[in-house]
Amino acid sequence: MRSGRLKSIGLVALVMLALVVAAGCSAGGESADNAPGSVGTTVTESGLAFSPATLEVSAGDTVTFVNEDSVDHQVLIGGVTLTRQAPGESVTWTAESAGTIDYICTLHPSMRGRLVVK
Repeated sequence: MRSGRLKSIGLVALVMLALVVAAGCSAGGESADNAPGSVGTTVTESGLAFSPATLEVSAGDTVTFVNEDSVDHQVLIGGVTLTRQAPGESVTWTAESAGTIDYICTLHPSMRGRLVVK
C-alpha cells in the first residue's frame, strides 16, 4: 500500500513539473509562444505606423508585433523595451494586468499605439 502511495505522489509531482515547464515564464515581457489559455493578437508595423493603433485585449493575452516595413522597429511598452525587429521579424509581449498601456517605436517616436487591457 505504501509503494502505491509513493508512486501516486511521484506521478503528481511529475505532472506538476510538466505543467510548470509548459507554461513557461512570461511575466509582462517577451515570450516565445502563448501560455495555455491565452489569446494571441497581432499588431502590424507598416508604413511607419502600428495597425491597429488602438487595441483591446484581456489580461493574459499575448500581442505579437510583426514588422512588415523595410526598416527596423523596436517597441517600448509598459516600461519594457522589446527586442529590436528587422524587416520580417516579430516579437511577442504578454499583457499582465488591466489598464491602458501606451506604446511607441523607440526608433520612430511618431509611431504610437495603445492597448486597453480588460
